[in-house]
Amino acid sequence: MRHLLIGVYNDSFLDSYWVGVHFAAGLIAGFAVNQYLCKWRGVFTARSYWRIGFVMLLAWEYFELSLRYIQQFNLRLEEYLQVLIPNSFFEWESTTNIVSDLLFGSLGLLLVYWYLTSDQEK
Repeated sequence: MRHLLIGVYNDSFLDSYWVGVHFAAGLIAGFAVNQYLCKWRGVFTARSYWRIGFVMLLAWEYFELSLRYIQQFNLRLEEYLQVLIPNSFFEWESTTNIVSDLLFGSLGLLLVYWYLTSDQEK
């Protein structure tokens, strides 16, 4: 049970520095979504913020999944992509780890949301 929560690379809930990377990605995605909503749409709505932000995080996980399938099926594309993308992106991840990535990214989104909406309440 302990390895499910912490310590095993790409298998545990808290596995490595990738937890911080996904948290930071959530923060960056939050500010990017805010910029998009305010500058291009002209209005910030909570519903749009959460939809767009979570879809961005989910799209990233699907991108990582596609890289693993490219490697698994030995497609020639892997040779070209590994020149541009570090090998760690091609490694297997457990479902627990993928859920962890999404949760920590969502936590980053939540903190940015609280930061952005705290000024409106005053």
